[in-house]
Amino acid sequence: MALRGGILALDIATVTGWAVASPEYIRSWSPGLVIPEGQRTKLGISCGVKSLAVHGSDRPAKLAAFEDWLNDLIKTHGIRMLAYEAPLVRNQGTARLTFGLCAIAEACGSRVNASISEAHVSAVKMQATGKGKAEKSEMINAANCRGWDVYDDNIADALWLLDLACDVVTEGGTAFNK
Repeated sequence: MALRGGILALDIATVTGWAVASPEYIRSWSPGLVIPEGQRTKLGISCGVKSLAVHGSDRPAKLAAFEDWLNDLIKTHGIRMLAYEAPLVRNQGTARLTFGLCAIAEACGSRVNASISEAHVSAVKMQATGKGKAEKSEMINAANCRGWDVYDDNIADALWLLDLACDVVTEGGTAFNK
């Protein structure tokens, strides 16, 4: 898959983990690539969290804030592929918000003609730990072993999703749902 722009990976939730890879990073990516300490940003990876908790229980405000933030992120980084982790929800309130956030992510990606992919949670965990079930601490530990200097499970998930997306783009993997 030829890609002319960056990849954005999202672990979508009220606290959304995100990770972006520049085209330069994608071209230099290889399976198991370890980032030297302090070199993540220099090599073209950005990551962080976006918290929607500041909006309390106001679902429409959370959705609007997410859309504004995501449009800015996509524009800033020239995103041409957007990957997100398939949501797992346990109750109706969470489902409405989470599926709304996913729909917004797809719409934002569509507006810039980005390739949009969804990965199952177990595929992301498999990428990180070699097994389809992993605890948050295992995901963080595996990310730190790759040199990503991660302190938050949302960021760890986003980075592993980004790694999975790089695998798909450069190696022709098929880990994403259509």
